[in-house]
Amino acid sequence: CWEAISAFKRLAPDVLHRHVAAVLKLLDDIDLDLRLAALAVLARLEPTHLALHLSTLQRKCDDEAEPVRTRASQLIKHLEENVPRMAVTLRILRQGGYGTLKIACTNMAGNELLDMPLDPGMRCDELRDKVATQLHMSPMQVRLVLSDASQTDELDGN
Repeated sequence: CWEAISAFKRLAPDVLHRHVAAVLKLLDDIDLDLRLAALAVLARLEPTHLALHLSTLQRKCDDEAEPVRTRASQLIKHLEENVPRMAVTLRILRQGGYGTLKIACTNMAGNELLDMPLDPGMRCDELRDKVATQLHMSPMQVRLVLSDASQTDELDGN
């Protein structure tokens, strides 16, 4: 495993992201130093690539070892400060049958990114997660905005 860590440390960030699955597996190793080394490798990723693994970092904040919890928390803070975000404007396209809606998601330039069905009972945080998944982004990178420019987190606290 240490040979793998050594190899990962030599990779450029734009190449390293292609091998992130192997690094993530090392975060569950019994060896504390290996888990810390894996976190150090992850810290070399561009924020956009690291953000895709936010849930794993959050899980490491509950690790049995305090140094792992601390380093994972530091990486999450780094992400919160540095990850690029995208404002996605939501617009209802039409009402479908049986109480369903279809929405269009556009970027700031007005270009349509995607359209998708919307369950009227879906919470804003669930919608953000679904939109982020469709856009191959982390939910922390997506800010949903309504056509009147209000943000969806103002609606339900998410």
